[in-house]
Amino acid sequence: MNRLLLVACVIASAAPDYGQNGFATLAPGIQGGNWSCYGAACQLDEGFGNRVIKAKPFSATEERHSLQVLGDGTRIENTETNRLFRDAEGRTRVEQMNGTVSIYDPVAKLRVELDPATKTARKGNGAGFSYLIDDAFRGLNLTVGSASRSNPATMKGVMAETTENLGSQSVNGVTAQGIRTTMTIPKGQIGNNKDIKVLTERWTSADLQMLVKSINSDPRFGDTTYQLTKVMQSAPDPALFQIPSDYTVVDQTRPGVQLKELNKALKALPALPPVPPVPPAKQ
Repeated sequence: MNRLLLVACVIASAAPDYGQNGFATLAPGIQGGNWSCYGAACQLDEGFGNRVIKAKPFSATEERHSLQVLGDGTRIENTETNRLFRDAEGRTRVEQMNGTVSIYDPVAKLRVELDPATKTARKGNGAGFSYLIDDAFRGLNLTVGSASRSNPATMKGVMAETTENLGSQSVNGVTAQGIRTTMTIPKGQIGNNKDIKVLTERWTSADLQMLVKSINSDPRFGDTTYQLTKVMQSAPDPALFQIPSDYTVVDQTRPGVQLKELNKALKALPALPPVPPVPPAKQ
């Protein structure tokens, strides 16, 4: 199996599945609530991610909203609402709007996806597929279609960015520190006939170690918001982080082991040869 085929296998195993609401639903074994996708555009939201935060239990409602107004007045609007729970040991639970429940237990090193409709619990490795994939790709310097990120060093002179400290204030009942970033794309850089300003506000709570609210306004793609509401800073019911006794457990820990083996195989492969320079055009 060659290097590109191995990489393709990893990408296919980790690719999000897009639900009817237009948001990404991650594959079993990866806790959801991190990616928001609207049509072809995806952004990484905070949620819990793969961080383990102890001694800061809470529960909250997580809300995502996007609005894009096209030139002909058509509105493309999507909303997603989830419930979040975290206990003092760093265990997390995400109740998604489609009914699926994701649990991460760093103590038992397990990830569980509950399907209430079928009363099935899929149990996977605690490390999660995303850790393994990130590790496998680290240092490979691969570019896949338009998904690659721009190198900030090559963007100097193309975009100007300013940051403003908004201080501390109560956001949805939680004390948070705010930062506003304004990115300006100068006239003519992407064919624009005037400057384009992209505004982002982020409010982070030190008490929760979580993003409480973010607002992004981009004339090219519309407005997106993320926020935590109905925040309760107390320990949730411990039963929320357990598999219900009447559920059928499907053990999927072996795929994680297989991905570890794949990760080792990727690292053992020789480096890809450098791309030869393009010869200058003949005059």
